Amino acid sequence: MNTIYIDFNNIEPTSDNCVSVPFAIAEFDFKNFYNKYKDRLNFVIVSRGSEEAVRHQREWLKTNVSTNIEMVNVSNEDEFFDGLDYENGVYISSNVDSLFNSIKLRILYNDGELVDCNNTDILVVQCWKDIDEILSFYSHYDYDTLDKKGEI
Repeated sequence: MNTIYIDFNNIEPTSDNCVSVPFAIAEFDFKNFYNKYKDRLNFVIVSRGSEEAVRHQREWLKTNVSTNIEMVNVSNEDEFFDGLDYENGVYISSNVDSLFNSIKLRILYNDGELVDCNNTDILVVQCWKDIDEILSFYSHYDYDTLDKKGEI
């Protein structure tokens, strides 16, 4: 099973506007995305914050999405990145600096801010529907060769 790592600040919706608030669109939000892929992907939510902030985030996930999502509080970036599933992993973040590692598929949420991703293979999206389309595409085609393959 592939692992998908998602920075927490990209999933807690505060608005229905896809462009101005990360991943918060009413018709296809993180909960819809999670429910679609929960049997095919291992979800790991990544947090960088105080114990109190992480406790709030865990409670939000439990109440609004699922009690079965793994959550990791990263205090040491190097140790965390050492443990990633680089071969089959997906990393989603709105912080481009979090994506400069060797993980297979890197997705940047961008709310219109100018970000330099030139000369990289980082995919830039604006909402969960975009991410759904990317994962759907790569469930049928190999990331490196684009040869047709099976489902995720």
